[in-house]
Amino acid sequence: MPKEREKNRAVSEPEVFIVSKRNDKLLKEYSKYQSLFGSDVRYDPEGNIFYPVWHEVGRDKVSPDNYSLLSKKSRNDSSYLSLPLITKKLLEVKIHKITKDGGSIEAAIRSVDHVLESKLRKEKPQINGVRGRIDKLFDLFSDFSNITDEELLNYQKETVELLREVGLDPNKVILEEKRKMLKWLVKASGGKDVLGRKNLLITTMALEASYRRAIEFNLGMGETISKFARMREALFFEREFSREIFREVKENLKPERIPAHYLFRYPERPPQNIGVVKGMLSTMCWKLDQLHVKPYKPMAVKAQEKLNKILELLNENRRENIVNSNLFGETYELIITTLEKYKDIYPE
Repeated sequence: MPKEREKNRAVSEPEVFIVSKRNDKLLKEYSKYQSLFGSDVRYDPEGNIFYPVWHEVGRDKVSPDNYSLLSKKSRNDSSYLSLPLITKKLLEVKIHKITKDGGSIEAAIRSVDHVLESKLRKEKPQINGVRGRIDKLFDLFSDFSNITDEELLNYQKETVELLREVGLDPNKVILEEKRKMLKWLVKASGGKDVLGRKNLLITTMALEASYRRAIEFNLGMGETISKFARMREALFFEREFSREIFREVKENLKPERIPAHYLFRYPERPPQNIGVVKGMLSTMCWKLDQLHVKPYKPMAVKAQEKLNKILELLNENRRENIVNSNLFGETYELIITTLEKYKDIYPE
């Protein structure tokens, strides 16, 4: 098939982004949260993780009563969403909050991976199957005038069967874009017009329409995959950043490191090098303050509280209290427990 066809047809329909009024509040809250390294992943002050998903919805399900308009239009929501919008692709935005595994970043990575894998595993073979069938039909129809009615009927049956094999039952598909694509492909496979006559022009137009829909859907899928790939990258970077800070703090809090310093081995003696130890403790607190998401953010806050208590007692020269309260040991245990519990993104 000429590459010009793909180039000329690869123009997506205008997309209109909408949000269900049930999710409007969460979307507004999401928009106020900080972005994770410029991606669509956002986090709130407690370290909860959120990301958007986009689903196409049928025109018959959308009304000004249950949806709000996100795309900027010259008309107001009520006026615009009352229009037929037959040439528009309506995309509902939903905000997904990570709740599994305590809302951990590991669970967020698994969630995004699931989206990517499902798109690549299911959608790609489907679209490739459709495009492959269209190419095959163009080849079969090269000698259109000599094709019998029986052969055309068989071609149509073969098309329906192939679509079902890749999970595209024309009678069960929900997405509008897919329905249009399948409608034109099945129609074209029969080689006839609405009057039941063999018609090469109508058949070619139907194949072209189906091919354009396949390209548009494929392009939209590519954009979705790209968005989720960026989200996954941001999540991975944040996770490694968080764990590296935890590892650094853990090294400093080992029993043979800061807890074994002269100040704490001999709390009854006059202090020495107290400024150096204070500096190390303050640096650890600052590093822990750089973490953004669960589980590391709330655990970092707890560790900071303990380290700040150590600093407070150190400033008051109450070093014996530091030793007796086991603040170093508690902080160290908190850090290593968190690192161990979340060491695997995909735990066995």
